[in-house]
Amino acid sequence: MINTAISFNKSFKHTGRFFVLTFVVLQICTSAEAQLLQSNPSSGNYPQKFSDLTENKILTQPWIWTKSQTNGVEIVESAKTGLRTKILNYSLNFLGTRYRSSGKSPKIGFDCSGFTGFVFKKFGCYLKSSSTGQATEGKKVPITKAKTGDLAFFGRKTRKGKCYVNHAAIVISKPGEPLAIIHSASNKGIIITKIEESRYWKKSLLFVKNVL
Repeated sequence: MINTAISFNKSFKHTGRFFVLTFVVLQICTSAEAQLLQSNPSSGNYPQKFSDLTENKILTQPWIWTKSQTNGVEIVESAKTGLRTKILNYSLNFLGTRYRSSGKSPKIGFDCSGFTGFVFKKFGCYLKSSSTGQATEGKKVPITKAKTGDLAFFGRKTRKGKCYVNHAAIVISKPGEPLAIIHSASNKGIIITKIEESRYWKKSLLFVKNVL
């Protein structure tokens, strides 16, 4: 009788542990599923902070970014359409990441050239470390023909036409559309800007280059 009781007691302990373990696993799975649904555009719920996504994530399905999330710019793209769109989708992951002087990673923050260099490096395109250096790479293209994935450079121009670059950004608009960029601004971090709607950026825009 005593042996039977001891055996039952051991069996009960193991069973209890099994149910506890099962409950914990179910909780983890439920939480993971909820997070997946939250980031799935088909559910109608969009991530509130794109920088919360892993820095190595590349969006591989069509995403629709609302105007409120992208400062009025409508972006309906698919990562399957080519390198330039992959660059666009990857860069969107870091919206909201803070600005940091000389910063080159999402963990500590980005300065302007740190952000452009980080994004392009993901796709095997290694840019120089400063905006001035990056401005010497690639080929100039007319601003009206700027494509998603080109680089836009800002600064000042002297009366003699010499350009002094102090800012770099990634173009996210298409040829013929009003120029729009994603960049690391010193007062706001990673944001999207429509050049025509910003007196400061419109005035300081110098040129656009294709570095791909």
